[in-house]
Amino acid sequence: MTVAQPTPRRRELLVLDFPGGLAHLEGRILGALERAEAGGAVRVRDLLVVGREPGSGELFVLRRAGGAGVLITAMTDFRLDARRRSAATAKCMDGPDAAALQALGAALEVGSAVVVVVVEHAWAATLEAAVERSAGRIAAGEPVDGDPQLPERALAAITDMRVGS
Repeated sequence: MTVAQPTPRRRELLVLDFPGGLAHLEGRILGALERAEAGGAVRVRDLLVVGREPGSGELFVLRRAGGAGVLITAMTDFRLDARRRSAATAKCMDGPDAAALQALGAALEVGSAVVVVVVEHAWAATLEAAVERSAGRIAAGEPVDGDPQLPERALAAITDMRVGS
């Protein structure tokens, strides 16, 4: 059982695979992120798009930091303007991640793409602060799949925390 330490930033890396490339995105993914960000649940921190052009197999790369609004504009320009796509790719390939980007691109099929998003769970910081102000502490925090076995996990977290205190 992992004991969660209060932290103002819980970040999650999402890797989204698009075997058919970016042609069908039409703003759906970034639109969903923008709505989540507007609701205060998450903050979009980083975006990486890597793919291979249909036909030519040429690598394309976009990396941007910032909120969903900034990313939507950058992604739209990137998708629709070959000149901007080329400039963004050149900028990324001149940076320190060039070898890793090249390896990622080589692992993709021609015409496919991956979108990598880092989101910060703003709701977690809000909850953690409220727990702390209420003289409580977070005993555990971990992802769950299927049946989370709540009583067993709670008992283990409280036992671990109290033994460690």
